[in-house]
Amino acid sequence: MQAVATMTSTEFDVYARLPQNAAKRLQLIDGEVYMSARPMPDHQRFVHDVADLIESLMSGGEVLEDINLHLAEGHNYEPDVIWLAADSACSETETGFTGPPELVVEVLSGSTAHLDKGPKFDAYEQYGVGEYWLADLNQMLVEVYRRDGERFLRLGAFGPADTVESYVLGKPVPLAAAFQRIKRSS
Repeated sequence: MQAVATMTSTEFDVYARLPQNAAKRLQLIDGEVYMSARPMPDHQRFVHDVADLIESLMSGGEVLEDINLHLAEGHNYEPDVIWLAADSACSETETGFTGPPELVVEVLSGSTAHLDKGPKFDAYEQYGVGEYWLADLNQMLVEVYRRDGERFLRLGAFGPADTVESYVLGKPVPLAAAFQRIKRSS
């Protein structure tokens, strides 16, 4: 995925007013607007199922899918899933949410993996996201990172038969439910 436009930090209000397109996703990454196709069915299945899984485990807070997240000037993303604790520093705005959520889940795709593992990873780390999950549906793995001071610490890569000990959720997360409807396994 290539940038389709470059914007300065003073042009965020222009980005925020761009029309949403049902066929395309727009994200502002390091001051550049990226446009990508909407996700494939397995991607959407995983997003929905992992959001349901987190919601079923947590009695408080809020799980959101495909929501506008503004971390800082030049960093406006549309993560696949976020979880906000009841006392989260991430707050609702007119256009989405601003500030770091406790948990961000991104599902990798061929056109966006380099962004999820590169500049978005760096921004989530820099701006205080508590835990970051990168789901690779081709490998049937979720790579988990948690905040350790100012940096992310890699906890490992976990598959459908594994349980993740989530630091921010404060409980084990059995991943089988998130992978149960994925149709491909290679």
